[in-house]
Amino acid sequence: MELDELFGQKRSQQQQEYRQSYNRYSDLTSRPFYQQNDIKEQLLNKLRSNPKLKTLLLITVIVIITVIVLIVILLFPILLKLLSFISENGIQGIIDTIWKGTK
Repeated sequence: MELDELFGQKRSQQQQEYRQSYNRYSDLTSRPFYQQNDIKEQLLNKLRSNPKLKTLLLITVIVIITVIVLIVILLFPILLKLLSFISENGIQGIIDTIWKGTK
């Protein structure tokens, strides 16, 4: 047996092992049970097939965005007061105020 034949057989064995491992992996990802266990796929399938769920999700998103906007609007004056206090007194003023507390 020559060296070329020896290396040729090893190369073909490695190629066969690679193909087998690739086929095993592709079989795992293409099986139905793998797709059913994927949570994202399940949720998307439920959303596609259920119009009431779509409506509920849309209303929920709108309510959450509305609440976030209201919180920002309510906290905006407090944020402005905090920024004006920082600009007047600096970081040292904040530390002194926290250290001494309110009078």
